[in-house]
Amino acid sequence: MDQDIVNAMGLLALTKQRLQTMKKSGFGSLMENVSSFCDKHDIMIPNMDARCFPGKWKHRALDVTYSHHLRVDIFYTVIDLHFQELNRRFNAFDSNQLRDLSYQLDSFILYARGVDKRLFGLKGISDLAKVLVKSDLHQAWPLVYLLIKLTLILPVATASVE
Repeated sequence: MDQDIVNAMGLLALTKQRLQTMKKSGFGSLMENVSSFCDKHDIMIPNMDARCFPGKWKHRALDVTYSHHLRVDIFYTVIDLHFQELNRRFNAFDSNQLRDLSYQLDSFILYARGVDKRLFGLKGISDLAKVLVKSDLHQAWPLVYLLIKLTLILPVATASVE
């Protein structure tokens, strides 16, 4: 169980790193994939160097190209929204809480391995969360429980990135 938490935090860091890489260098490959798809399905692609007429302001051109609009106003914005969501969901621990979490996690692991038989033989992190709530142990180790909840949310966040 403790390895699942460590893996989840590593996946969070990896997800943020991949988002940053996408923001720096992923637009070109995305446009290649889109162009290939459009060519395959006979979909017209606008001239990326032409002036853009976005949304409801079609009567006047902005002083930006389609390429700029797609990259900056859409691509970067979506990636930034993913970063904000990850930071909102997973920025739950300040340095004091991290110290407290370390202590709670060490104590919890000792407790789970040798004291409470309800925690033996669990299949995964979701089973652990259920047992903690059902037995009110989530109140004894609130930071451990918060970390477990964040771990359960992580696969949803990473799936939306890929």
